[in-house]
Amino acid sequence: MTWLNNAGPNQNRTHIARDHARAGTTPHVVRNVLAFSIALALIALAVAFIFGKPPARDAVGSASGSTVAGGQAQ
Repeated sequence: MTWLNNAGPNQNRTHIARDHARAGTTPHVVRNVLAFSIALALIALAVAFIFGKPPARDAVGSASGSTVAGGQAQ
């Protein structure tokens, strides 16, 4: 194993590999978890949008979104 030499600017330097400097490998797990969780969130939003509960209909068939506290249409 070689070590980094703290020599001056005009002297030879010994470089070591990134894996040796970190004492291991970097498997990019965080990137995979981020991509997987974003994909799951988008799927959940799409399912909620597609299969969401439709608005309630009154006897005439129009949406009854404009009601007051007593249940009477305005």
